[in-house]
Amino acid sequence: MVNEPAPDDPMEIWQSQHVEPLMITMEEIRSKAVRFERQIRTRNRRETTVALVMIVVFGLFLYLFPSPMERAGSLLTIAGLVFVIYRMNRQAAPELVPAGGGFESCVAFHRRELERQRDLLRSIGLWYLGPLIPGVVVFSLATIAPKIRPDHPADWWRALPGLAIMVAWFWFTIRLNWRAAAGLQRTIDELTRVAEQ
Repeated sequence: MVNEPAPDDPMEIWQSQHVEPLMITMEEIRSKAVRFERQIRTRNRRETTVALVMIVVFGLFLYLFPSPMERAGSLLTIAGLVFVIYRMNRQAAPELVPAGGGFESCVAFHRRELERQRDLLRSIGLWYLGPLIPGVVVFSLATIAPKIRPDHPADWWRALPGLAIMVAWFWFTIRLNWRAAAGLQRTIDELTRVAEQ
């Protein structure tokens, strides 16, 4: 017949292949969910510890630096860090893996947690870095301003290396978290295939 594919047609061979179903037990899903919960708790503790250390450092800056602009930058940074700690430990905190339930509810729970953490990682620029920008910018400009003479506009170029480093650090942090979000998406896709089978 005219419409029959040739026996050596690669598309036909590929589509007719038998695909082994992904077999995973409820214990394996539960174990992965518990491990993921521990990873998120560890991450949150680490990030909270770093933020608390930075709060202490910027708290010291309030006394060490006499400039009102430096103090304002320190206060804004502290306020941003407090918001990040709150958000990290409230909205980014992992849910406890439920003790009971069947296979489907365990898969659904794990997938919801993966999706929630993926979405938080994708929006890290807004809730994690965004609150820090005002304080860091004001503080950076305050430390550079005394070295700049108003009659020499070219002196403002001295601010560029510090600001460039800050922008590069923010961009690197965003990219790193987007990559982690992509990894979570792959795990979500795998869980979806398991649930469908």
